[in-house]
Amino acid sequence: MPFRSYYDYKVSNGAKDMAGFEVSFDEPTAIHAQPAFSDSGLSIETSKGSLTLTASRAMPVSIVAASGVLVWRAQVESGQRSTVALPSGLYIVNGKKVIIR
Repeated sequence: MPFRSYYDYKVSNGAKDMAGFEVSFDEPTAIHAQPAFSDSGLSIETSKGSLTLTASRAMPVSIVAASGVLVWRAQVESGQRSTVALPSGLYIVNGKKVIIR
């Protein structure tokens, strides 16, 4: 994944000098592109451009984009697999962070 950064530091009267600057290239929130399992009985699997949900019991599921927009909501029945096509990005699925690549 490409990374670009730009930092411009200017000293003004009365400002303290900067002692250091650090850039980290690690995943910022430790989200990995592997299946995530929730204790709530909802299995979440990601693949390129989609999200697959499997519930061990009937439950409502909401998918919210990082911008806060609700992009999908449905009742997932016990044992049902639901696949939702989504563009790449960060989503919140019933309170769990998920990345679609």
